[in-house]
Amino acid sequence: MHLKSVILFCIFSVIALHGNSQISVYTEYNQNQIDWQDEWQSRISPDVIYGKSYSIGVAYWFRLKNRRIEFHPGAYIYLSNQRISPYSNNNGLPDWTIAKQNGYGVELPIHIYFLDFKEITKAPTYSKEGTLFKKGVYGYVTPGYRRVSYELIGYESEVFMLTLDEVDKQNLFTIAAGFGLDVGIGDLFTISPYGGVEFVPNMKWETLNDYIETSSSPGNDGRDNMTTLIVGIRLNLRPDYFRQTKVIDHISY
Repeated sequence: MHLKSVILFCIFSVIALHGNSQISVYTEYNQNQIDWQDEWQSRISPDVIYGKSYSIGVAYWFRLKNRRIEFHPGAYIYLSNQRISPYSNNNGLPDWTIAKQNGYGVELPIHIYFLDFKEITKAPTYSKEGTLFKKGVYGYVTPGYRRVSYELIGYESEVFMLTLDEVDKQNLFTIAAGFGLDVGIGDLFTISPYGGVEFVPNMKWETLNDYIETSSSPGNDGRDNMTTLIVGIRLNLRPDYFRQTKVIDHISY
């Protein structure tokens, strides 16, 4: 894991924890499909590299005043570490053993509670206000930015870069969409499972395309798209609501 990723994550965590609104931590499991993966399996190894990845992040929360649209700007660490076993007749290619994908990113999830769009709910949980499904279900759209590196590591720890012109890092635009459900736990916590699809266009794989000799590599500058199925869970904490509740109770007393 890169030091810059850890520093960015820690800085954003401190900012969120000192805010006056809801904060959250979240984790995701990603099932990735890249255009050249079938070719990789047929020519180099039965193991699908970069087929799965994980992320963990922290986010801040705010929303529109009169509509149930929420914003969750966040920062996350993104990683994948998979063992691979190339075919014995690999045509002189390096004996790779590990495929790594590491990086960090920022994103802006936008949650739209379309079944309860005009209702203003002061609390972040809905177990005591109406039906769980109506109050808690939402659709989301998430634009984002990610900086990642890709590596294949050989038996003797040789590192092979896979991005354009042997540069080990690249900047990516990401866009995701899906659905989630807020489930309230008391007045302070909300658990939110969610799932969706993410699209990452124009990823650079020039060196890898040379290795596997894909028919699509000439003319596309070594660029391929990645489509990801996402399953995640978010734990929301809203200390400002808790403080407001205590103040109201104190005044009433």
